[in-house]
Amino acid sequence: MEKYFSSYWPGLGIDRETFFRLGTNPEARMAGFNMTAFALKMCTYCNAVSKRHGEVTRRMWNVLWQELPDKIPIDNVTNGVHVPTWVEPKMELLFNKYLGPNWLEDHDDPAIWELIDDIPDEELWHTHYWLKVKLINFVRERIRKRWVEDRINPSITLAEGVMLDPSALTIGFARRFATYKRAYLLFSDRERLKKILNDPWHPVQIIFAGKAHPEDMSGKHIMQEVFNAARDPEFGAHIAFVEDYGEQLAQYMVHGVDVWLNNPLPPMEASGTSGMKAALLMKFSSFERKRGPRYQPCAQGSPSWSCPFQY
Repeated sequence: MEKYFSSYWPGLGIDRETFFRLGTNPEARMAGFNMTAFALKMCTYCNAVSKRHGEVTRRMWNVLWQELPDKIPIDNVTNGVHVPTWVEPKMELLFNKYLGPNWLEDHDDPAIWELIDDIPDEELWHTHYWLKVKLINFVRERIRKRWVEDRINPSITLAEGVMLDPSALTIGFARRFATYKRAYLLFSDRERLKKILNDPWHPVQIIFAGKAHPEDMSGKHIMQEVFNAARDPEFGAHIAFVEDYGEQLAQYMVHGVDVWLNNPLPPMEASGTSGMKAALLMKFSSFERKRGPRYQPCAQGSPSWSCPFQY
């Protein structure tokens, strides 16, 4: 701290000890300089990133304002996502048609989203299914390139999704592999999961993607466990772990999966922006409201490109 910050306290008009006290957590005085405590004390305005996060943050840091037990100065402004970035162009065309040309400017108005029910089920499904095929083709093409260029082990091609099926109900989990996000929760009952994934009449598959912080060994361990499950033949190649997670892959996943999985340990999740991105597609709101969440195969003879499943 002295090496990098010794020039700060003269500029602030304080001495060394006063500067260090600004970074002291009263509940852990011997733990060293705490950047969060320092930031909270020095900022004119502080806010959490959701209402729930605000409640948790005020409870965690009320020790910094012991003289204000009922007026902890931490507000909350809920995180959001940038709609033009995350809405898929084909879905945007559908919204333009049924929600009106100005829906993007007025997307904060809840009444706009009530118009989703005006989109015919068939058009909504066709658009979504096209996006799901686009996702799976994207994953397969990445694997093909790795196979050609790196001569990867065949078991890795299976683990990375070469056998993904667009006709299966597809669950997506893509985010940072922090322990509290519980990516491995689905595997707590492996036998039940095997039965679900290997059901020939109601096929289900899961696509995982994400990265762990370089210093987060627990997160790396969870990621390795998921990858090993994707390589396990007992899951029937119905689990995929897609490497090199980034914004492009995130866009393909939130656009193409049927179900977005979010199962963090309360109250550890601050706001959940990954789910906000997935919600922009509004893929099944019309189906769920009109017909209920029963997922059944189409009648025989339906074109495979049009409706492999319907509600």
